[in-house]
Amino acid sequence: MNDKPAEELTDFELPESVSDPEPVKTSEDQDLEPESPVDLLASLAREKDDLHDRWLRKEAELQNLRKRFARERQELTESERVSVLKEILPVIDSCEKGLESLGEQASSEDVKVYHEGLELLLKGLKGVLTRFEVVEVPGVGQEFDPMVHEALLVEEREGHVDGEVLELFRKGYSMRNRLLRPAQVKVASVPSEAPVKED
Repeated sequence: MNDKPAEELTDFELPESVSDPEPVKTSEDQDLEPESPVDLLASLAREKDDLHDRWLRKEAELQNLRKRFARERQELTESERVSVLKEILPVIDSCEKGLESLGEQASSEDVKVYHEGLELLLKGLKGVLTRFEVVEVPGVGQEFDPMVHEALLVEEREGHVDGEVLELFRKGYSMRNRLLRPAQVKVASVPSEAPVKED
């Protein structure tokens, strides 16, 4: 047990070698040191350039997204329009056939009334096609084109060019170079010459 009085223990002094050392600078302390104005300006310029570049990229992405949505909306509208127009085409076919059959009996007054009514209906339907830039596919007398024609019959016939459209069974229609329905046709074929028999 220590016999020294308590007063002597409280006056104890550390030697100089054990005195408080200078505080060590940490990375956090270094970050807190004020930057020079030149370094601060350079840092702000880099940050501004980085933010500007990111803004430009986001703006470009937004513009591309808007263009894509507009294109998809236009394609959807066009597709819906095409489907409606395709439904109208058989009605036009029926009106034209009805006019042909009524034309043979146009002498009767009652038939004339029906004939005029069908003509008005057909005119209205064709007006719709015109508004949407729908045109008939060229038919009789044209060269057969597999892109717009559907050959139902091929017939050998003299006096015609091979592949010439001879008869139109059903009209074809296209809208702005987009085929709505191919024309169903009969196509000419040049007769093959009979082989010459050798004696």
